[in-house]
Amino acid sequence: MKFNFFLSFLAVMALANGSSARADEMPAVAQGLSNESEAGIVVNSGNANSQSYSLKEASSYGFYKNLFKSSGHFLETTANDVVSARNWDFGLRYERYLLSGISMYLGQNVESDRFAGFQQRYNSDFGGKYAILKSEESYWNLEAGYRYSLQNLTTGTQTSDHFLRLFTEASRSWTKTFSSKYWLELLPNLTDSAAYRINTELSISSMLTSIFSIKSAYAIRFNNSPAGIASRTTDSTFTTALVAKF
Repeated sequence: MKFNFFLSFLAVMALANGSSARADEMPAVAQGLSNESEAGIVVNSGNANSQSYSLKEASSYGFYKNLFKSSGHFLETTANDVVSARNWDFGLRYERYLLSGISMYLGQNVESDRFAGFQQRYNSDFGGKYAILKSEESYWNLEAGYRYSLQNLTTGTQTSDHFLRLFTEASRSWTKTFSSKYWLELLPNLTDSAAYRINTELSISSMLTSIFSIKSAYAIRFNNSPAGIASRTTDSTFTTALVAKF
């Protein structure tokens, strides 16, 4: 299965982190404001005219044991003035640190991808989070919770589903200028067991300065029961972007 590579990569990252500190030895919540923005643009002209734009943003603000997050992305590809891909999302999330690497979260997200069969998809999440590893070089988090998803399909109909949500994310700085990150989200469907979803992404980053870096990422979105008129179960995206982090 195409996800085996990513699962193996996650295991290697965990085993390589023999010198990492326990999660409760680091600050519970990063204090203050932080932001990470990225932009990627590809423009072709001449015999073939095409443009591709990819924008992404993630911000967080932490104080005491509370963490507020916002995130979003926009991607569009056109060829000879015809749109061939367009999707976006925006989300808000609140995390509350409880004890010894354990926290709870609440989240609300809206996304759109008419090429995948839905005009809007509203996702409401809540659950728990556990920091397995956390150090200056590495981290590994696990999340488990519940998701309610409401979709407005391109066919004009509306659907709603209840999901379990299992999520893991791991990151490691291999050198002072090179790092990698991997995350995997499993969504078993409680309403229709055949309509499960899997999302995953592997990325590598190379630092240019203390603020800017170059990031390459490969993401896969799998829906075993495609929405609306969509016929394919898998969408994948490869992006290379300039990232500003402060």
